[in-house]
Amino acid sequence: MRKTARPLMTALRLEATNQLRAWFGAGRRGQSALAVAGIAGALGAVMFLARPFAPALLRAAAPHLLTLSILVGFQASVLIHLARRKWTRHYSSNWLATLPVTRRQFLAITALRSLLSAALMLGLAPAAVLLARLCVPGSAAVTSVLLTGIGIATATGALLGWFLPARDTQRSDCVPRHAPGPEASLKGLAALSHWTQTQTGMWLQPRSLARLLLPAMLLLPMGTSGNVAIALLCLWSLAIYLFVLLRAMVHVARDGASWLRPTSVTFYRFAWAVARRPLFKQLQWTVSAAVLLIALGCQPQLAARVAEWWLALVTLTSGIALSRAYQSKTMRLRLIASVCVLAVLERFKQHLALPCALLISACYVREAART
Repeated sequence: MRKTARPLMTALRLEATNQLRAWFGAGRRGQSALAVAGIAGALGAVMFLARPFAPALLRAAAPHLLTLSILVGFQASVLIHLARRKWTRHYSSNWLATLPVTRRQFLAITALRSLLSAALMLGLAPAAVLLARLCVPGSAAVTSVLLTGIGIATATGALLGWFLPARDTQRSDCVPRHAPGPEASLKGLAALSHWTQTQTGMWLQPRSLARLLLPAMLLLPMGTSGNVAIALLCLWSLAIYLFVLLRAMVHVARDGASWLRPTSVTFYRFAWAVARRPLFKQLQWTVSAAVLLIALGCQPQLAARVAEWWLALVTLTSGIALSRAYQSKTMRLRLIASVCVLAVLERFKQHLALPCALLISACYVREAART
C-alpha cells in the first residue's frame, strides 16, 4: 500500500468521494435529480415567501448591526466550540487514532471538520441578507454593511469558540449506562422516554445554560425593570430548553433505532416509547411560554401563532426523525421540503401549519410502519 504524508486528509477525501458516489451513482440518479429539483423548488418557495417581508426585515436589522453581530458571533462561538469537542473525540477514539500523524495534522483535520459541520448554520445569516438583497431593489449599500459585520462577527466568534477551554468533555454527550432510581424498575421500552430527558440534562448543564443566557442579558435595554428582565430571561431559557429537548429526541430516535431495528420490536411501539414524554413536555412548556409572552404584553393571537408554529415544527421533526431513523435514512431534505410546504400553505390560509404537520407526520409514520 502506498504511504501518504497526510493520512487524515486522504481519509476525509475518500469518505467524501464515496459519499458523492453513493448520492449520484448509477442506481440513484433519479433520486438525486429529484432531490436537486426539491432543493431548487424549496429555494424558489423561500424567495416567494420572503419577498413581502424582506423590506421590513432590512429596516429592522440595519439600525441594530451591533446587536446582530453579537448574536452571530455568539452562535459561531458555540457551534465551533461544540464541533471541536466532537471531532477531537472522534479522531482520538476511532481507528485513525493509531496512525502516526503530527499535532499540526490533527489540528488541521479537526478544524476542517469543525468548519464543515457548522457551515450550514453559519451560512444562514449571510444567506438571509443575500436573499433580502435579491428581493429588495436598491438595498446593496445596506446589505453590504450587514454582510461585512456578519463576516467579522462570524470570524471573531469562531476564533473565540476554537480557543475556549474544553471542560467536562466526557460528560456532555454521554448517556448513563443504567437508569438511576425508579427508572431501573421500568418494564419494556418505557425507559426510552426517560432517555431523552437524561440526554437533555447532559447537554444543558448549568455552565452551558449560563453561557447561553449571556446574549439575552446583553440585549436587555437600559432601564428595564427587574420583573421584566427576569420574565425575559425565563422565556429565553424556555426557548433553549425546548430546542435542546427536540434535538435530544432526534438523537435518541437515531441511536435507539440502530439498537432496536434488528429486534422484533414493532415501529409503533418504538415510536410511542421514544416520543410520548418529550412531546408532552413540548406541549406543556410551549403553552407556558405562550402564557409568558402574553404576560409580557404580546398580543394573544400572535403568541398563539408562535406556539402553533413551534408545535407544528416539533410534530414534523419528530415524525420525520422517527420514521427516517428506523429506515436508516437521512431526514434533512425531507424536513426542509415539508417545512416549505407548511410555509406555503400557511401563506394562503392561516392556522393550517399544525393540522398539516400532524397529517404529514402521520403519513411518514405509517410509511415507516409498513416498511
